[in-house]
Amino acid sequence: MHFTAELYNSMILEPNTFIEDWIISEVDEMVKGLEDLLNRNDNYEIINSYFQQKSYLALMGRDLIHFKGERIAGALDFMDKLRELKSIYSDIESYIERIMQCNLAIYPQLKNEIDLINNELRTLERKLLRIIPQWNKLKKEKEEYDIIKQEIIEELKKNPLDSTDYRMYHSPQFGFLRKWVFEEMKVRFNKRCPEYEDFLKEYNRINEVYDKLKNEIQTLEILETDFKNYRDTIYKYFIYTHRSDELTA
Repeated sequence: MHFTAELYNSMILEPNTFIEDWIISEVDEMVKGLEDLLNRNDNYEIINSYFQQKSYLALMGRDLIHFKGERIAGALDFMDKLRELKSIYSDIESYIERIMQCNLAIYPQLKNEIDLINNELRTLERKLLRIIPQWNKLKKEKEEYDIIKQEIIEELKKNPLDSTDYRMYHSPQFGFLRKWVFEEMKVRFNKRCPEYEDFLKEYNRINEVYDKLKNEIQTLEILETDFKNYRDTIYKYFIYTHRSDELTA
């Protein structure tokens, strides 16, 4: 209550003091935080507080650059609001300039990271292209085996061996089946396709490689989009302020 009263009295009775004591102190803390973040090249710990419990998230490498880009480029969104304070706090320009300098410093790091990601994506995409023919072939064979399994199931449904066994089994592939139907299908299928076990090992191996490459590519593409958004935010703002010549590659 004392803090709220003090804040209200300062805002109403001494608006200039309110600007300097409360708003500018927040701006000062934000800018110092950006500068500290910019200069961190080792692990950077984010502390989240929730009901007085603290959890630490350590960032390094590309994750750290990503966090820097998000925070530093994001600070540009506040620039117009900060300029509105110039009429009552002339030194606000010094904070604006410090934010601009942070963006100038992070800009080449973002461009470099985009280039590195592009190179990594090209490497992964070449690997994916090499494995796709084999993956497509195995996928088609797997579908053919699945058709055989389904045919056996339909045959068993038409000619039940034991209609008194009502126990059910859920197959991710075929849904709910009578348990004896599923068990008998496996027996008949293995007799008909004894090579399937070896095939399935190879299929799973290639499918795992394929999924891993696809996931790595998707993750990098998301990161690339983020880095490009941060880069473009900075570039557009410096165009807007007629300072684009200060941006370095």
